[in-house]
Amino acid sequence: MFGMIEKMKIYAYNAEDFESSSLAGQMDVTVNPNSYNYNYALVYDEQQAAGSSSANLRFQGIRPVDISFDFLFDGTGVLSYGIPSSIEEQIKEFQHLVLRYEGEIHRPKYIKLAWGSLLFKGVLKELKLEYKLFDNGGKPLRAVATCSFTGSVDDDLRVAQENAQSPDLTHVKMVKPKENLPLMVYKVYKETEPFIEVAKFNELETIRGLKDGMELKFPPKKNE
Repeated sequence: MFGMIEKMKIYAYNAEDFESSSLAGQMDVTVNPNSYNYNYALVYDEQQAAGSSSANLRFQGIRPVDISFDFLFDGTGVLSYGIPSSIEEQIKEFQHLVLRYEGEIHRPKYIKLAWGSLLFKGVLKELKLEYKLFDNGGKPLRAVATCSFTGSVDDDLRVAQENAQSPDLTHVKMVKPKENLPLMVYKVYKETEPFIEVAKFNELETIRGLKDGMELKFPPKKNE
């Protein structure tokens, strides 16, 4: 007996925290995409030194990842295996979810795509619609939506994520043999002064005698 086919789900949110409290709508795609593509773009500052014939490519960063899909909408019922809704209704629902400008947040919604091992959070970057099949009266029966989404993440978190050792991220460290709190604090913050704050954050009664394997949390460093 064959199992149910898992459909890709599209979730729309009114905030980039992607929390359930900001969920504004969701839908299953009519037909799962045959493939999807990731696009990574690296940014370089191409400055050419005086008297030089070549540019000095200085790495600046990595742009948010793009992911692209072709979504097929079927109004015949042949591919959707059920009583079909019209193409106009399906496209309207899709556009309302990913494209519609929302006055309360002054932009389209934030989008999460979930399918199998794929979990992508971002915003719609581009949408192109192509109608492919028509009835005798010229009414469209199938359409393909070519979509490109750009990964979205809060600016402060993005900057911190690009530096895995950034003191702007909360770190969880496991106590290793012969380690003490000031030493662990120095490894994270490159200074020992915050060890009192770290001790309070972890509700430690004493900084002595840390047990091997104990997990400690190192909060973001406070700005001076």
